[in-house]
Amino acid sequence: MDNEKLNKTQDIIDTPAETLIDDAEIIKEEEEKEVFVLADTLPELDEEEAAEDSTDNSSTEDEAEEDVELIDIITADDEEIEEQEYDLKEALLTSDQDELVDVIESAYAIDVDIALEEFTDDEIISFAERIDAEHMAQIYEQMDEDLQFRIAELFGVDNMLKMFKFMSKDDIADILGDLPINMRKRILRMMKRKDIMEIEHLLLYEDDTAGGLMTTEYIALNGKWTVEKALNKIKEIAPKTEVIETIFVLNGRKELIGTADLRDILVEDNNTTLEEIMYDNIVSVPAEMDQEEVSHIVSKYDLKVVPVVNRKNSLLGIITVDDIIDVLFEEQTEDILKMAGVGTDEDVDNSVIKSVKMRLPWLMVNLVTAFVSSTVISVFEGTIAQVTALAAAMPIVAALGGNTGNQTLSLVIRNITLGELNLKDDWKLVTKEIALALCNGAIMGFIAGLVLAMRYGSIYLGIIMLVAMIANLTIAGISGFFIPLILKALNVDPALASSIFLTATTDICGYLVFLGLAKMFLPLLL
Repeated sequence: MDNEKLNKTQDIIDTPAETLIDDAEIIKEEEEKEVFVLADTLPELDEEEAAEDSTDNSSTEDEAEEDVELIDIITADDEEIEEQEYDLKEALLTSDQDELVDVIESAYAIDVDIALEEFTDDEIISFAERIDAEHMAQIYEQMDEDLQFRIAELFGVDNMLKMFKFMSKDDIADILGDLPINMRKRILRMMKRKDIMEIEHLLLYEDDTAGGLMTTEYIALNGKWTVEKALNKIKEIAPKTEVIETIFVLNGRKELIGTADLRDILVEDNNTTLEEIMYDNIVSVPAEMDQEEVSHIVSKYDLKVVPVVNRKNSLLGIITVDDIIDVLFEEQTEDILKMAGVGTDEDVDNSVIKSVKMRLPWLMVNLVTAFVSSTVISVFEGTIAQVTALAAAMPIVAALGGNTGNQTLSLVIRNITLGELNLKDDWKLVTKEIALALCNGAIMGFIAGLVLAMRYGSIYLGIIMLVAMIANLTIAGISGFFIPLILKALNVDPALASSIFLTATTDICGYLVFLGLAKMFLPLLL
């Protein structure tokens, strides 16, 4: 009996060990290749120095030097960073072909892109002539849209196709989607038919949807396959895919039925099928889903990759976490700009005319609401003329109301964006904002009223300020809660118009309440 157990145990150990040995040999070969590449960039050493460098002590020294460099980077001030950027620009301009490759490989692609933005057309062409298409592709896919378009015009179709050979299909689709239609057609006509079909499939979806974000470079295997067969296939196609840690499992009808972790595949017996080790509780998204909703799902379930499926649950592509990070940054930036009434396409280096066109419409709306507020004040001109202290006090009520409303507004818009708040189910939560506004209004109103009473010698002016502050802050809290929810229910972006309506409401109501109370109790103020 013991012998049988030992034999079974040995069989289990032997099988994954062979796989692990194969993987270890591959890793060793890759490490040797990497060391070989690095050796080309090091100065020649004599035999004694080479022997010393192979000891453990040298490894410790190297690690210490790396730590020092890391500390230098962390503690670098703005002047040092600017100096590094200048050095990079100089290196990109003056290095010969071999040196330039070393410079690019030692720098981040995004830093090279930032440097290239300041280059002239001739300098960009000179730079491109000194590097190969693979390195240029790595740099190109990190560029912003304006620089990509500029370089596409400079390079021409042939050079663009050379770069595309080293880029993933989803990146190519994103780039082509931003290019003029004529240039896009010229490039597509010269590509392989298989590549054209994949890219055109990706171009069918809007940029801000799951289909527009997804890549078609993934590994999907039949659930009936054994671990041995799956590993052989993974080794074959892994170099062409973007994600290999997660293997997607399909049934005979090409439907997505689960995912398998590469780690689990490596340690399982060769005869085990993927269906036996897969996770069938998968989270997927439809291709038409908005990218903001996709980011919420990825954040909620802490996903590294999310599959995109059609109505038949067939796998169309995958979205990786690096794309989700870009989405989060893009959506937050968009909301911030919209709340300020600035166009999402505007940048600091836009022309004056373009910026005017983007900003003027919302400024016109603000002008209209300002005239309404002014009209309210004009109704009480007689009261203000008799008690000039009102003119100095009334902006306090409007300003505090606006700030209170913006606090509520920001919180509500954030929760709407996260999908945690809607008008139908959560309107009762406004009671919390009312209570909060009453408390803050009472405290701020008491302080402001006390200051006014002491300054102008009128306790009644202080009481009017107290009541007006409580009333306007309550109105501001209610408005800040309901305005974005109502706009969302009307399919209007809350971030785009909420602040304008809120400001108008708090200004008009603040002046109306304060000056109305002052007119009612005018005899007490005189």
